[in-house]
Amino acid sequence: MAENPAAGLARVTAGATAALLVMAKAQDLIMLTIDGTHSFSAPRDLIWTLLRDPAVNKAALPGGERFESQPGSSAFVTLRIAVGPLKGVYDGRVTVVEQEMPHTVNLELLGTGEGTAYSGSGRLTLTEKNGCTLLAYSGEVAVSNHLGHASPRLLQTTANALVRQYLTAIDREVQQRVGRQSGFQPDTTLPAAKPRAAATIGMGDWLAEARRDRRIAAFAVLSGVIGSLSILGAVFVLREFGRWSVRRHTRRVATLLEGEST
Repeated sequence: MAENPAAGLARVTAGATAALLVMAKAQDLIMLTIDGTHSFSAPRDLIWTLLRDPAVNKAALPGGERFESQPGSSAFVTLRIAVGPLKGVYDGRVTVVEQEMPHTVNLELLGTGEGTAYSGSGRLTLTEKNGCTLLAYSGEVAVSNHLGHASPRLLQTTANALVRQYLTAIDREVQQRVGRQSGFQPDTTLPAAKPRAAATIGMGDWLAEARRDRRIAAFAVLSGVIGSLSILGAVFVLREFGRWSVRRHTRRVATLLEGEST
């Protein structure tokens, strides 16, 4: 059964408010850094328009179930992530705090999901050259450490995979609008919406990081075993050396006593 829009927005709003309280009280935060670049074969004005389009963003976000613009340059977002340490449903609010059209935009992010809360900020910069646009993005996200089963490295890998999937989807939309034509003739229509599946978050990358963490853990255990054996070996050597020294000293004393008796 579809969720009532008003109830959905109330839930997301409550989630953002709860996130503020959780982040304020959190003692242990995981900091994620997200930065990189992506090149689009299209003019900057088109890329700027797509990045600000709610329908395009909902379609491009991995597992995107909601992207609804709100008064005050903000939007409510709901993601359903299916794979990785962030598996679950996440609600959030994205706010544009400053922008210079169509060059830069500064964003703030706040939300909750699956027993954790997150907040962050980021900056997008668009630079056009020879009809192509370079998107540079950077930001930091703080996650309350309630995901005990997830290491910071796995969380970072999942976040990077989300960004890559999002930008790849935006690139597909760009190609649909621009096509293979030499001239720029934007198509203002969007394809019909399709049912969205949960995000799959780069299973290969996630498994690779999981295997790496297991290798690190195995190495740590092996190092501990080797260290313990080394200590036991040193104790054994010292013990045997002590016994040898006692026997040698005993023989020397016995030799002296024999010499005195004669």
